[in-house]
Amino acid sequence: MGKKKNKKFKQSYHSTDSNSGAMAQPTSITMNNSSTASSTEKITPTESAKPDLETELTAKYAYVRKDVLKLGIVIASLAIIFTGIYIIGQKTTVLANVGDWIYKIGNFQI
Repeated sequence: MGKKKNKKFKQSYHSTDSNSGAMAQPTSITMNNSSTASSTEKITPTESAKPDLETELTAKYAYVRKDVLKLGIVIASLAIIFTGIYIIGQKTTVLANVGDWIYKIGNFQI
């Protein structure tokens, strides 16, 4: 991560952190129920505003899922290609003939 991006991240992180304080204490909020005015519910902001950990991590690391998917596709493709080459090499002499042809054309000295 470059210095500019890191600096922007630190500034945005500290600016949101300074607004909430070091240890934010949950305060209870009293809300009136729309159907009956006499009943009230106490809801703490940390319980209602706190997102699910899985959805938070999914949103934060979405790029990792894309990279892992690409890597899986590349590995699967290579496995299919190498398996095909192995089977062709066992069943026919095409690969051996191509290898001999490349050796003659290249004038390799071994």
